[in-house]
Amino acid sequence: MGCCEGGNLDVFTDFYRYTDMAIPWSNENAHWQDKFAQCDTTCESISITPNYPISSIYPLSIETHEIPEEEAIINVKNILHQNKGVYFSWFLPDMKYRQDFSDFWSSEYEYDIYDLDWACGSEYIEDEGGGHAVLCVGYNDEEGTDNDYWIMLNSWGAPLRRPNALFRVNMHMDYDCTFIYNSREYYSFDFETINVTYGSEEGAPNPPIIEGPTNGKNNTLYSYNISTIDPQGDNVFFMIDWGDDIIEGWIGPVSSGNVIEMTHSWNKRDNYVISVKAKDINDDESLWSTFEISMPKNYKLNSMINISRFINNHPRFFEILQQLQRLL
Repeated sequence: MGCCEGGNLDVFTDFYRYTDMAIPWSNENAHWQDKFAQCDTTCESISITPNYPISSIYPLSIETHEIPEEEAIINVKNILHQNKGVYFSWFLPDMKYRQDFSDFWSSEYEYDIYDLDWACGSEYIEDEGGGHAVLCVGYNDEEGTDNDYWIMLNSWGAPLRRPNALFRVNMHMDYDCTFIYNSREYYSFDFETINVTYGSEEGAPNPPIIEGPTNGKNNTLYSYNISTIDPQGDNVFFMIDWGDDIIEGWIGPVSSGNVIEMTHSWNKRDNYVISVKAKDINDDESLWSTFEISMPKNYKLNSMINISRFINNHPRFFEILQQLQRLL
């Protein structure tokens, strides 16, 4: 899999929650940036040594909709004052608006302020519109409102006029800006952040042990044994993500070291990753453990189906075959 494949903050936190680590940009092949999404750096080529273990990570929405502008601004500033980055995403409804931002990025300077509101109320065109996300890293709110702006870090490299890869967005934007898609209105702008805890929490249970079949058939119930050890011997609870958008948790309490048996079936043939986390009665959470299960397609069955369809579409097939046998 290559880089620049898009997504959102939920996808981002899911990835780091299941990999249990973050890596510094100084690692081999870890530092890349490409405006045109043509990055040829594969995930497998990025070094994961050293790394920083993650025990907990999840997205948080910052309230900016249907409230006074002043309150929306305060909510965003509050996150920045905690030395956290703010994930800002927006939709540009058609190619005209997308090109406008692209031109602004490439031809203007870091001190120029971009106004996103002019796209509000526009119709989203399926094959032209698109979304983009950047990181809000600061702001300016000098006396008055003419020079108030958010400072955004973009992922499109550092062109000559933007040596820090930054641009500015008018702080007094329409936080309730919407676009229209299939006759419905959707918010154009969203502000989010993440809560992340690095390393295993002191006294947390060990990463769970998962035992069970590694391959199978769809629509068939399979059993998995799950257990963990808590250093203090506390009772534990388990959260299970079956890899098919079904999550169970928290299951328990279970005595430290005891095994629970859980069953699950998958509707589609595919490769899945079971992810399990444990926490003790003090809410100290373990790192995630993962377990892969494969349900490959039955190519033999598909071949038989294709042969059957061929015979049905060619009723004289056997007659022609018999005639060929007489000639041999």
